[in-house]
Amino acid sequence: MTSEIITRFVEGRPFERFELITADGRLIKIPHSDYALLERYAAALVVYSDDGRAEFIDTDLIVSIRTLDPLSDAAPTQE
Repeated sequence: MTSEIITRFVEGRPFERFELITADGRLIKIPHSDYALLERYAAALVVYSDDGRAEFIDTDLIVSIRTLDPLSDAAPTQE
């Protein structure tokens, strides 16, 4: 996934909820802009959970991004 595409989703205004699919098949929902931060130089995406934990995901391991229905549940999940 290119850093330009990831940046468009993470920094988009207005923010649009989205879901990441990683190379190992995990689905990670990003319900709000406060839950994701693109690290400097776009080498990693920092994803935050409700309890404040952070996970650093190598952007080269993100294989797909898709928008989420704005009416579906807002809780982030990491499977």
